[in-house]
Amino acid sequence: MRRHQQTSSHSTVATSQRPGPFCDFWSEPLYQKALAVVENMVEFQRLDVAHEFNQLAESYYRRGRFQEAEPLDWLVVAIKKQLLGAEHKDVAVSLFNLAALYESQGRYSCAERFYKQALAILEAALGPEHPDVALSLHNLAATYLAQNKYMEAEPLCRRLLEFWEQLLGAEHPYLISHLERNAELLHKLHRQEEALTLESRSQRIRTREPA
Repeated sequence: MRRHQQTSSHSTVATSQRPGPFCDFWSEPLYQKALAVVENMVEFQRLDVAHEFNQLAESYYRRGRFQEAEPLDWLVVAIKKQLLGAEHKDVAVSLFNLAALYESQGRYSCAERFYKQALAILEAALGPEHPDVALSLHNLAATYLAQNKYMEAEPLCRRLLEFWEQLLGAEHPYLISHLERNAELLHKLHRQEEALTLESRSQRIRTREPA
């Protein structure tokens, strides 16, 4: 799964950036074109072809050539849906990559849509405690925060904190950034008492860190 530049777990709550174009208007024709290619060209109906397209899309993505990466990402989604079924976890990975591409361009409505789809598939396929589910939660939450959708982001950030607490323990230093981010988010939602509780926990863990 593509680990792209996004709202860091060490940063404060994101401020809104420019809105992207309406998602369905732009993305649906690309998917239909990709699907038509896959359905009509037998040589594209292979997972190794999807892998090659994905590698090329990743190369474009890392160089910031998003317009060239986008149709390739859609081809990968179309091939995997055709061969594996729409609910397969590998389809979710490709939807995640597509969402990451849109998020990198500030096209948050598109990113939100495909992160949601990827998260739903991964939770059903892998269970709610899988690391890939946590990564999807993190990225979807970051997309909400970039749009100032604090109400939508809060339960996801809470789930992430609970995930790391269960994995690392309630006093692990890694939790500090999550506690501080969640506290700031709760302040935005005027839930001051809960925010102060998280800030107190964060400070307590900081004082126990080795110098």
